[in-house]
Amino acid sequence: MKIAGLLPLLALPLLAVDGVVVNGTTGRPQPKVAVSLIQPSQQGMQTLASAVTDASGHFNIDRAGSGEAPQLIQAVYEGVTYTKMLPPGSPLMGVQVEIYNATSSPGVVETEQHAIFLQPGSNTLEIAENILVKNDSKRTFNDPARGTLRFYLPPAANGKVRVTINTLGGMPIQRAAEPSGDGSNIYKVAYPIRPGETLFTMMYSLPASQPQTFASRILDKGGAVLVVPKGVTVQGDAQPAGEEPRFNAPKYALKSGDFKITLEGSGSFTDNGEGAAQNAANASDTGQPQLTQSNPRLYDKLYLVLGLAGAILALGFILLYRARTAAPGPPSGPAAKGKQRG
Repeated sequence: MKIAGLLPLLALPLLAVDGVVVNGTTGRPQPKVAVSLIQPSQQGMQTLASAVTDASGHFNIDRAGSGEAPQLIQAVYEGVTYTKMLPPGSPLMGVQVEIYNATSSPGVVETEQHAIFLQPGSNTLEIAENILVKNDSKRTFNDPARGTLRFYLPPAANGKVRVTINTLGGMPIQRAAEPSGDGSNIYKVAYPIRPGETLFTMMYSLPASQPQTFASRILDKGGAVLVVPKGVTVQGDAQPAGEEPRFNAPKYALKSGDFKITLEGSGSFTDNGEGAAQNAANASDTGQPQLTQSNPRLYDKLYLVLGLAGAILALGFILLYRARTAAPGPPSGPAAKGKQRG
């Protein structure tokens, strides 16, 4: 009986998360960092316990969760939140959380790739616009006032745009896009860009027209790539650039600045070969960070999101992986009218 009574006490040390916060900018442990253990639930994110790192960057959190569900370690440093997932069964001792010094200088980031996917429908033109940003520095770019990403949103979208952000090994999250305030239809996203690559996906829809036209603006100096479904042709300020092989889809080059194109014909990305949907992983859109981590499919360099279904309407299929020459993936199909989510 006495031994049985000691068993719960012996298990107590296993219910703690013990680790260290390391500053990736300096390469040294970071003291005085607020660290919290977060339990995602249907009601949202619940903070189970918190601690502050000591002089050696060490923290110890009494774990209040059961360990049977994914949990998160969040560290807040210089106004930026860094998250590390703790899947069920993962080691709870020696957990390392990496943070960085923050900077408001945009010079630490550059746009590595900009791709626009258009899918004409009977009532709407669906757009998925992907911008891959690279931060080769050892600092986090953070500018809440001006935003860390700026993009042009056509006036016909009426300000309705859904922004999804992915980082390699991270979780897809949503962030609001707000007008920049200069009246030029430039929108900003205030999201800290950490070292590495960050993929922003803007999804929106425009009213269908006859003929179907699309006018927008590329802010990136390097221009952009435009992809449309097979069966759709493009006329106007776009130059043919071959075929996007994984989707068997025509590809066009767009120069920086204003452009206007006309779309002719019809087609769907889901009809092109394997289609985006077959390359995607099902994920319900709850508005909370998704708790499933995608194992990136390795190509040469870039990762991308596939199967982002229907600009701000039927978010569903998300897969994170990498490729060198391929542009980030398209919407998986025309969104059904009436399923729009704000």
